[in-house]
Amino acid sequence: MSEAIEWGQGETLFIAVQTAARLLEASGVEEARSNAELLLLHVLQLDRSALLFAWHDPFPQDKRAEWAELLQRKAAGEPIQYMIGSQWFFGREFHVSPSVLIPRPETELLVEAVLAAADELWPQAGAGVGSGAVAGGTGASVGSGAVAGGTGASVGSGEKADGIRAGSNNRERANEAAGADVPDGASVEDKAAGEATVSHGAEASEIGGAGVDAASEDKPAHALSVPMIADIGTGSGAIAVTLAAERHGWQVCASDLSEDALEVARGNAARHGAGRIAFLQGDLLAPLLGEPAQRLEHAGVPVDVLVSNPPYIPAADMEGLQREVRDFEPHLALVGGTDGLDPYRSMLQTLARLEERPRIVAFELGIHQPRVVADMMKQLGCWDDIRIITDYGGIERHIIAVRR
Repeated sequence: MSEAIEWGQGETLFIAVQTAARLLEASGVEEARSNAELLLLHVLQLDRSALLFAWHDPFPQDKRAEWAELLQRKAAGEPIQYMIGSQWFFGREFHVSPSVLIPRPETELLVEAVLAAADELWPQAGAGVGSGAVAGGTGASVGSGAVAGGTGASVGSGEKADGIRAGSNNRERANEAAGADVPDGASVEDKAAGEATVSHGAEASEIGGAGVDAASEDKPAHALSVPMIADIGTGSGAIAVTLAAERHGWQVCASDLSEDALEVARGNAARHGAGRIAFLQGDLLAPLLGEPAQRLEHAGVPVDVLVSNPPYIPAADMEGLQREVRDFEPHLALVGGTDGLDPYRSMLQTLARLEERPRIVAFELGIHQPRVVADMMKQLGCWDDIRIITDYGGIERHIIAVRR
């Protein structure tokens, strides 16, 4: 920080926040006032309403050293979520550490799409609906980048981190997202955006059929009861835990390459009553390949729904990322190879070799990537409905493919 904190006689909490915001802004911190307020809430262990009542109280003498130390860390670019140890996602507070990426609000759209699509295929299993929590919870939804997830989730190529999102209602913003409808049989990359079509709670762009005759297809017995969900690259567990908490009847497993990330995810599962989730260590789909490798499965149960927010930053783009992401979040969870698409190629190549494939596959991706990957998926001919979902900023962000 370019300036030191100078304490005045009887300085109030309000003045302390104003001073801190000025110092953080001078250090290049975006949304400095929101950051300062959140740090003060953390130091004083207050909620926002209590802080409003205490604005004109003197700053506690015994908290000054901790306050100054946190401001120094924030001025250096450290994400506030790591400093306070938590982030809200889909109305629940998740523990985060530098071992995982910080969940972002945009990934809530991916979760909503999976919930809606799976409810259509397994309506009875969806009867045990969870809390129906809305993102944002009781406090602020804090986002330091463009996407969500832990180890195995990433920030879009060349995209700017979002900073603090205070008190946002992400479901309302989801209704404002727009997409493009792409005619069937056409290359996804070559089609201009057409009339928007609404799908799964957010507006999405349809990518055309994959030539699957859903009416004549025999549905396996397990598909008529309870789906098995697999979250690949679970990181903090935000996706897996949310799905398990929202749909108590679903079976859920989650994998990650990082054991440290899995430890964070296990803690979040226990915190939110989702201890039934099975956590597996390994690279992408490897922990779920059955023997012989004919399908993805866990404990002998085939995977019905595959969801993943893997690393997707092109290696050359790392230098241009916001410092909060580049210098503090785990690179293992960010870099997806030369063009950022290596994880998707690997997973789709594995799926192409299998005799049985998940009925739903859902991905989060970086900017300019969804249409490329959607074309890859269409060529497999496994799903008769492939859609692209745009995020709150109007950027094509997710793919959901469904075999009905």
